Amino acid sequence: DVYKRQPEGTTIVTWQVVDPVCGVSEDSFILTRNITVQADAGLNLVACGDGETDISGNIPTKGIGLWSSPDPNVSFDDPSSPNTTIRGVANETVAFWTITNENCESSDGISITLNPLPNVSTNPPVTVCEGTQVTLTGTGADTYLWDNGVIDGKAFTPGTTTTYTLTGIDVAGCSNTAEVTVTVNPIPMVDAGKNIEVCEGEEVTLTATGADTFSWTNGVQNGSSFLPSTTQTYQVIGFSNSCFSSDSVTVTVNPAPVITSLPVETSACIDFPAFEFTGALPSEGVFSGNGITSNQLFDPAEAGEGIQTITFSVTDPSTTVSYTHL
Repeated sequence: DVYKRQPEGTTIVTWQVVDPVCGVSEDSFILTRNITVQADAGLNLVACGDGETDISGNIPTKGIGLWSSPDPNVSFDDPSSPNTTIRGVANETVAFWTITNENCESSDGISITLNPLPNVSTNPPVTVCEGTQVTLTGTGADTYLWDNGVIDGKAFTPGTTTTYTLTGIDVAGCSNTAEVTVTVNPIPMVDAGKNIEVCEGEEVTLTATGADTFSWTNGVQNGSSFLPSTTQTYQVIGFSNSCFSSDSVTVTVNPAPVITSLPVETSACIDFPAFEFTGALPSEGVFSGNGITSNQLFDPAEAGEGIQTITFSVTDPSTTVSYTHL
């Protein structure tokens, strides 16, 4: 007779022989039927240069599954898990996903191709001044992704010194990274000082601050005195870490008040009464020196014996600049 397939499980099968003389003879055996679960290892894969990739087989509905490879250098993070990581992949590595249910077994294999990592590189370290734009560009891959919102090949203005990371991805989906540090130096705050007002013939010293080195117009040296001839505005540029800014200061040169006449040299005896110098113009000038009293007289007794040098000074009230004659 023909045995009809029974559902999964155990069935007793009996074979019987009937003889009209001898009677009936029979024998039995147990038939166990198990379902074969079809294994599916998934599609062939491409691994990148680090020699590892994730693999996915189907989940057994019956029995257990196990990953294996004929390559002794290959390992699996969890060989009994359908979804795991394979390591030690070389070019064209083969891996098998086998499902065993009792004495039934099904196996499926995949081929894994190993691609090298892209040789990703970018700009050398960049140093800029505050407010200056920078363009970062990657090479060695097909697609480039930057952190910190940077777009490959597009100019941007960095706010502070930052290390930017580039991820380059090739057509096979393999990626590698590179870094570049952009150093942002502050603009120096150069101060040329306050405007100056002097009398002609008076030396001036211009000293700028706020930077490391300074360059003045008109041949002025920072911190060194010079004699300005006319009213002029001087500009200074200050440099720090290749960054610079400028400031200016105006030196106003006022003409000296004109002393049109002086008293003639004279002599006096020590016992002379205090007397007034005459002939000095302009009249708003004042005398000073040994023997000059509070009311602008010369007192020989107060001055003492000897040659006395008397100073006649005139101040221009509009400029507060003084001119002195000895």
